[in-house]
Formats: sequence, C-alpha cells, structure tokens
Amino acid sequence: MIEHANIFYVSDFNVIGGVEQYVYEVCKKYSQYDIGVVYKTAHPNQIRRLSKLVPVYQYHGQKIKCDKCFINYDSDFANHVEAKEIIQVIHAMYKTQGIKPVLNKNIGSYIAVSEIAQKEFKELTGNDSILSRNPLTITEEEQEDVLLLISALSVISIGIGLS
Repeated sequence: MIEHANIFYVSDFNVIGGVEQYVYEVCKKYSQYDIGVVYKTAHPNQIRRLSKLVPVYQYHGQKIKCDKCFINYDSDFANHVEAKEIIQVIHAMYKTQGIKPVLNKNIGSYIAVSEIAQKEFKELTGNDSILSRNPLTITEEEQEDVLLLISALSVISIGIGLS
C-alpha cells in the first residue's frame, strides 16, 4: 500500500514538459510536507530528480490512501485511490488544443495552472477552479546553469539544471 498525506499522480512523466515541471516545482517547494508521487510510466531523469525530494512510486494497481490526491490528467485514477479529497490539476488549454475534458464524479475540485487553462476549462465544463501557477524556486545549484529565453515579447531568465 502507498500511503501519504498528499499524493501527486501523473500517468506518464515525459523527459520534459509542463506537467513534469509543475510537479517537480511543487515537490521542491513543499517537500517538508508528506508528499508521495505516483506514476505509471516515467523517463528515468524525472524519477531521479523527484526521488531527491520525495518518495516516488510506480503504480501497478497497489492500494493508495491519502488525505489529498492531486491528479494531473488521467482522471480515471480517481477511481483507484482512497482519498478524503481528490483534485484534478488542469494543465491543458482544452479549446485551443482541441481536447475534450474528461470529468470524473469522484473529483471534488479543480486547480488550473494558468488563467487561459482555467477559462477554457470553465467554458467547456461549467466547473470552477482555483488558479495555482508553478511555485518556481531556484536553488543555489540551479543558479549556476541559467538559460536565457528570448522571444519577441520578452526576455526571461530562468534557472534550470543543465546536464
């Protein structure tokens, strides 16, 4: 059995992506809380960096018990977890990307990671959500490797671990 106060679930952790960065930043900022990360498939680099912060588990149908479960996509996972509260984290811009949101009756509330994702989710489903952007934190180790992103609109300097 996997048991933590807070479970973050991602079915597929890719080598890079918005969901991956969101979960990493949340775990980095709040690692002092009882957090466990559960996944079905994952790139080894994602497991390696998350494992430094919180316990990480591959899901094979084990019983999962928690106070709060944060599901990133794959709302069907809500049927397989015993939680006091199940929250869907909205990452997609559903209308813009042409994706139909899949709702699950076991999900009690929603968190959107951007205003546009929040707006489009509300337009398509009628469900309200709380806005919670990435809690970006840059450690001293990460400050050494800075990637400068330049666009026509702005210049942004962010710290990332390049290797």
